[in-house]
Amino acid sequence: MRLSSTCSWVLVRLSRCSRSKPRSRPRDDGAHAVHRQRLCLLAGLALALVAHRAAADPINAKDAAAQVARCDSAAIAASYRTGVPLRLLRALAPAESGIVARGGRHVAWPWTLNTNGHGSFHFRSQAAAQAHLQSLLADGIDNIDVGCMQVNWHWHHAEFVSPAALLNPDNNALYAALLLKAYRIQTGTWSGAVGLYHTHNPILAARYQCRIARELVPDAAIQGCE
Repeated sequence: MRLSSTCSWVLVRLSRCSRSKPRSRPRDDGAHAVHRQRLCLLAGLALALVAHRAAADPINAKDAAAQVARCDSAAIAASYRTGVPLRLLRALAPAESGIVARGGRHVAWPWTLNTNGHGSFHFRSQAAAQAHLQSLLADGIDNIDVGCMQVNWHWHHAEFVSPAALLNPDNNALYAALLLKAYRIQTGTWSGAVGLYHTHNPILAARYQCRIARELVPDAAIQGCE
C-alpha cells in the first residue's frame, strides 16, 4: 500500500535536502543556508508526524490481505443479516474505500478516512486510523467518511456509541447495508438506493450509479452511462 500523498511529498523534499550539491560560488548569505536547513528539519518533522499517525512502516502482503478480508467478511455478514445483495456491497466497498492492489484491482481498505470530501487517507492499522479520527474530531472536524463503506460521522454519529464503533468493519458494513435497504424502500430500486447512498444531488448520484454498475458488469454496455 502506498504512502499518502503528504508522505510522498515530504520524502521528495527530504531527498532533495540530503543530496543537494554545493553551489559553484561561495555563499555570501548565511541566512539562506540556515533557512534551507530549517526547511529540511521541518520536512523531517512532518514525515515523522505522518509516519507516527499513519503507522508508515511497510505492511507485508499477508497482513495486507488480512486487512482487506475484514471488509469482505463484514460485507458477507451484513448481506446475510439484511438481505442486501452481497454483489452490491462488494461493488460499493472498493468504490468507497478502495486501494489499488497488485494487478490493478481495487479492494476495500477498512482503515480509510476522507475529510470534507478532499481525498482519502488509507492508514496501515486500525489504531492509526482511530487515533487520526479522534484527532480530527478533537479539532472540531466532523465531516468525515469512515471505514469500509465510508459512512459519514457527521450525519450518522448518533447511531454509534463512539467513533471507534463506526470504524469497526462489521458495524460499518451492517449500517451501510441498512441504509441501502431503507433507500431501496424509498426509491423502489437498488439503483436508486445506490444513488442516495452517495448523494442527494441527482447529477452526482447518476454518475455514481454508473460507476457501481460498471463494477457489477464491467464488460457490458450500460444504458445511460458513457
